Amino acid sequence: MIYILSIVFVLSVLVFFHELGHFLMAKLFGVRVERFSIGFPPRLFGIKVGETDYCISAIPFGGYVKMSGVIDESMDTASLKGEPYEFASKKWWQKVVILVGGVTMNLILAWFIMGALMHFEGEPIIPVTTVGYVAEEGVMENAGIRVGDKILAINGQPVHTWNDIRDRYLSNLGQRMIIKVEREGKQIEIVLDPDVIKEKKSDRLDIFPLMPAKVGDVLPDTPAQKAGLMRGDRILSISGTPVH
Repeated sequence: MIYILSIVFVLSVLVFFHELGHFLMAKLFGVRVERFSIGFPPRLFGIKVGETDYCISAIPFGGYVKMSGVIDESMDTASLKGEPYEFASKKWWQKVVILVGGVTMNLILAWFIMGALMHFEGEPIIPVTTVGYVAEEGVMENAGIRVGDKILAINGQPVHTWNDIRDRYLSNLGQRMIIKVEREGKQIEIVLDPDVIKEKKSDRLDIFPLMPAKVGDVLPDTPAQKAGLMRGDRILSISGTPVH
């Protein structure tokens, strides 16, 4: 039940901000809004303020803003009176702004949520530059990158974390890349041809970092804590099977 309620809540938030975008743009251009509804009819409850009925409706899978002078799917034009407050009476560009107001508000909401998460949580840093996996027949494998290679620099720019590797790769797309790696104690240079990247449409890294099996945190009152696992422990095997 909690999952259903969670879905309804999140969907309602998205719908609210989407419809709010339409509502604010309609008000900006003087369009009369007859109803602002979260959910589809039948109407459950709400309050009317001025010309607008703000309400919650029974079917929680969307919402709508009912504006004067909007022709719905019935194509009934009898309700159009040519009043200046009707949607149909507005200029074409005003109609476009009102219609895209919902999507614009969703983009603003997404930007706000991601910004808040980055502010409070920060970007996770992967503090390694050693390759742990190379995709078969990928760009990096064809260039000569191997599991165990420690990447030192890309086009002369040193890298200290996997985040640096990702950023350097993306910033150098479209040009020849020289990747300096350390392999078996020796430093070698691997050349990545931009034509190969373009041919394989590889605008993302097809290698992944070697992550040590080291405990970063142990949740309280869990079997792991009760068994004695502690932060900083390095796991060597599980039930006799080695962990690398």
